[in-house]
Amino acid sequence: MSEYQLTVKRKLSEEERQALYEKHWPVLQRLASRYLPMVDTSRGMPCRVEFVDALRGSWLLDKRDDRPPYEDVVSGAGFAFGMLLAELLAMEWCLIEDTFGESISMVKFGSRPEATYREVSVPPFSYVAKRKDTQNVEVFADGMRKFEEMIKG
Repeated sequence: MSEYQLTVKRKLSEEERQALYEKHWPVLQRLASRYLPMVDTSRGMPCRVEFVDALRGSWLLDKRDDRPPYEDVVSGAGFAFGMLLAELLAMEWCLIEDTFGESISMVKFGSRPEATYREVSVPPFSYVAKRKDTQNVEVFADGMRKFEEMIKG
């Protein structure tokens, strides 16, 4: 079996990042108003991983008939997680390509020539999508710790 390989095709442009915002921010706000109504997101999202864990955890516990589809959680929580990775770990929105095709990923580029940390890629939407049935409500806190360790080596 060959080792997983990915290529960073390019960093997303300002226009592409704005398009992501316009697509995913309204979904994130709807989820926040439903599950965390005490949090004011009118000026932005709290820069805390616990916010995203609470959102996803509340969705897991929601047994109402009108519970939003998991695709909304992938959209809103994935976007929020990407914003956290950018803010807390200085990762950048990029288009990557791997054996599965192209996708949006957060990338931390290693510094050269010193290589004081490793390059790390985290696809935030896929990260959420793959955890639909995971009962651990701290998947984002756990992920953030893991990614920080990977970056620092």
